Amino acid sequence: MKRLSYIKMVVWSLGVAAVTAAWAQSPPPPKILYGTTTPLAPANEFAVATTLPTLERPRSQYVVVAEANDNKDLAVLAWQDTTSSLAPISGQGIAQDQGVVSVAVTGLDPSRVVTADINQEGVLSIQTWKVGPGGVVAQLGYRTAAATAAQDVAIASVSSNEVVTAYETTGGSLVVEAWTIRWDGLPAPKAVVGKGPKVFEASIAAIAPNQVVTAAGDSTDSLWVNTWEIDSSGVTPLDQVQTADALSTVCIVAPRPQTVAVGAGQSFGLLTPSGSTPQYGFVRAAFTPVITPACQLQVYYWGVSNAGVLTLQSTTTPTEAGDFGQVAASMLPTNIPITSYTGGTGDDNVFIEQYTGFKLVDLSTATYSDPYGALNIASATAGTDLSFLSLFDPYNAYFISAGQFNPAESVPDGTLFINVLSYPEAPLL
Repeated sequence: MKRLSYIKMVVWSLGVAAVTAAWAQSPPPPKILYGTTTPLAPANEFAVATTLPTLERPRSQYVVVAEANDNKDLAVLAWQDTTSSLAPISGQGIAQDQGVVSVAVTGLDPSRVVTADINQEGVLSIQTWKVGPGGVVAQLGYRTAAATAAQDVAIASVSSNEVVTAYETTGGSLVVEAWTIRWDGLPAPKAVVGKGPKVFEASIAAIAPNQVVTAAGDSTDSLWVNTWEIDSSGVTPLDQVQTADALSTVCIVAPRPQTVAVGAGQSFGLLTPSGSTPQYGFVRAAFTPVITPACQLQVYYWGVSNAGVLTLQSTTTPTEAGDFGQVAASMLPTNIPITSYTGGTGDDNVFIEQYTGFKLVDLSTATYSDPYGALNIASATAGTDLSFLSLFDPYNAYFISAGQFNPAESVPDGTLFINVLSYPEAPLL
């Protein structure tokens, strides 16, 4: 029997400026602009990222996919985002990491990305890559001893010369580790490593240059959300919140667990409540979509203080019980959370939906050419248009959605679909 597993993207506005109140109550839907495909076998891991935008070019120039290829080495592929198509770049990067079982990638600056992967011997590898018209070129890398890491590595950049990884040890404990990236790409681990609870999967996102957040699930169905300070010595734990009976391994339907994800960021906005004297500053926020023990989608929205204290601000009503299996998360500017997820009810299309308050509203439909049997998904932010530089004009934010589909059910050779989407945002002020 065919399992219909399609991808949806959900938006719930967390904008805080008073002038965006109406926008937040009835936010416009995101729109698929264009995309591409590339072969990817169903057993092979993948991750997606973009190179970082600049003030002169606020939209990311390159989309990058890190994957375990058919030889189980790390392959890094890239496409130039021309603003009208994704143009493939010849010359992929290869790292012979021998039996890759988990991969992650993050943008470092406008022309470089950093990958993290774990192989079957438990070696954690960190590698810097240059991305440009001539292809993907390896800089320098770092490899740990065997039996360092077990599975499910995640990575986030906090500056143009620093990244942070999250992974599980062979004993199942969460580890958060900071790395400096030298001008020539050489990664170097910082001395102090953060240690968290025993988990079976982990996700990480940067909140600010000195702060990251992780979300993880454990074998007792608990959701663990942790904040961490990043300084010159390494990683220091700040806050930890456990939510019991939030997610479950029972609903894992793909080779890789994806029952929890996290997105985070900080945005300039209104700090004071409505009715008081307006005070503006940077607002930090995070959100954690999960697949519940009933295989439903539920999203938790968190406020984060400058000291890293987590406050649960709201949570959505779980969707109706279904066959939901994977989630991914990206935070757009002005703290707009994008949740992508796969599900097994409905038809084969990719639906663009959003939350208005706590009600799920189906606003428009887009398609991935009707594939089904989704195995893994990923998302990444991709910058904005030039109107973002004005505090008073609406602007478009961009993000990437990627879905890996089962060749036995959809495309004969196995296919990774990569789409560029836009989301119209309200003026900052």
